[in-house]
Amino acid sequence: MQMDQESAQSGILDHLESARRTVQEAWGLNEITRLKEVQPSQLESKLRDIIQEEIGEDIYNKYSQQNLETLPEDLKENVQDLLGRSVVSNIYRDLFLRVISELWVEYLTQMEALRVAIGLEAYAQRDPLVQYKSRGFEMFQQLMEDMRIGVVNRIFTFQPRNLDRIQAGIEESPAVQKTT
Repeated sequence: MQMDQESAQSGILDHLESARRTVQEAWGLNEITRLKEVQPSQLESKLRDIIQEEIGEDIYNKYSQQNLETLPEDLKENVQDLLGRSVVSNIYRDLFLRVISELWVEYLTQMEALRVAIGLEAYAQRDPLVQYKSRGFEMFQQLMEDMRIGVVNRIFTFQPRNLDRIQAGIEESPAVQKTT
């Protein structure tokens, strides 16, 4: 059976979207279980704001002092989804920054080596400035391609090691200790 390119691409994208949703749901379930004794008002401020915006200020104020496990089921599912989105977003952000940071340092090292070596172009009867600009542009294009490949590769091969770094947090206060 042979597929045309568009239907294959559509099938792959549908599968990837389904996998992303499944991962997000799994992280949400993990978070809602981990934070079951926490009240929405004790979550970190950014997460609180997202939840408040999503469910509405009135509903948030009504349930902000209840533990997550005692919330009504529909509200609990909504919060679980938001927690999952938050964790997945944090994972992606961390992966992006790590890949970009590693490749940027490598790129700067290569540019320094190019700057040192470009003087030899004058011996070859070529303008060193033109050669430096040309090679620098090629290296930047390669950097961008390597970033795309690196990010996609890391997303698909990601395996969490330190869950504390990627889980949604709660604000530390004397009355509430972090539940990890």
